[in-house]
Amino acid sequence: MEKTSNDFMGMVDRYVYDVTRRLPKAQRADIEQELRGLIEDMLEQAGPTPRKEDVEAVLTELGRPSELASKYRGKKRFLIGPELFDTYLLVIKIVMGAVALGITIATVVGVIASPPPHFWIALADYLSTLVSAVVQAFAYVTIVFAIIERFAKRKENWKQDAWKPVDLPEIPKAKARIKPSEPIAGIVFAVIALMVFNTVPHLIGIYQFSDGVTITPVFDLDVLRSMIVLIDILFVLAIVKEAFRLVNGKHSIMLATAVTIINAAMITITIAVFLPPAIWNGDMIAMLQAGSDMTWAERVDLQYIWSIVPKIIVGLSVFGYVVEIITSWVRGARNAITG
Repeated sequence: MEKTSNDFMGMVDRYVYDVTRRLPKAQRADIEQELRGLIEDMLEQAGPTPRKEDVEAVLTELGRPSELASKYRGKKRFLIGPELFDTYLLVIKIVMGAVALGITIATVVGVIASPPPHFWIALADYLSTLVSAVVQAFAYVTIVFAIIERFAKRKENWKQDAWKPVDLPEIPKAKARIKPSEPIAGIVFAVIALMVFNTVPHLIGIYQFSDGVTITPVFDLDVLRSMIVLIDILFVLAIVKEAFRLVNGKHSIMLATAVTIINAAMITITIAVFLPPAIWNGDMIAMLQAGSDMTWAERVDLQYIWSIVPKIIVGLSVFGYVVEIITSWVRGARNAITG
C-alpha cells in the first residue's frame, strides 16, 4: 500500500495516540504496533492510494478511542482508570513518602524541643500521627483522581452518538506540554502543608537553639483550629489545580479557565483566613524576647514589623495567584493559535 498523505497519516497518529494514552504504559507499545497494523490492513482494502474519506471511514468503523481502549483492557471497571493509574500511583508514592518523612522530622524536632516523660508515649504518638497523616494523604489524592476520572468520562459521553474522527485531540507539541514534575511537586507540597496544618501546627514557628530547642508558633493555634476547614479547602483546591495540570498534560484555554476559577477561590480564602491579624500569634515578639537575648533589636520596632508581615505574605500570595492566571492564559492562547 502506498503511503497516504501526511494529513491523513496525522489523523491515524492522533487516533492511535488517543487510544494508547488510555492504557497502562506497559501495554502501549505493543498495542500501538498492533493497532497501526490493523488500520493499515483495513486501508489496503480501499485501494493503493486511500483518500481522506477512506481513512475517516476506517477510524469510524474502529469506533470511539475510549471504547476501543476499553476493549483492549477488557472493559473492567476502575476507580482510577488505566489512563490515569500510572500517574496516580506515582503521585501516591511521592506524596505518602514525603508525608511520612515530614511527620518523622516534625516528631523528632518536637521531641527535642519538649522531651516526653516516656519513650513509649512518644513512639505511640508518632505512630498514630503517622498512620493518620498517611491515610489522609492517600484519601485526598485518591478522591481528587477519582473525581477527575468521573468528570473526564462524563465529558466524553456528552457527544457519545456523534463521534467523528475530526473530534480526535491533537498530539501535544513539546512546547505545549507540561512537565509532570511540576504539578507533582505542587501536589506534594500541598499535601504536606495539609498534613502539617492538621496534625502538627505548633511546629510552624520560629526555632531557637539556645539551651535546647524552643519553638515559638507564628499562629494563634486556637484561631487556626477554628479556621482549619477553610485552610483545608485552600490546600485541596491547590491539589485539584495541580491534578488538572497533570492530567491535561498541556497548556490550553480550558486549563487556563480552570486555573482562573480555582485561583479566584484561593485568593478569596487566603485573604479571609490570613489577612486578619487574629490568626497570627500577637505575642510572638514578646515570646522571642523572653526566650533569648535580643538586645541587638532594641532600636527596631519588631512588633510593628511583625504586624505587617501577614500583609506582605498575603500580598505576595495574591500576586503569585494573579501571575499564574495571566501566564496560563498567555500559554493557553498561544498554543491555541499555533495549534
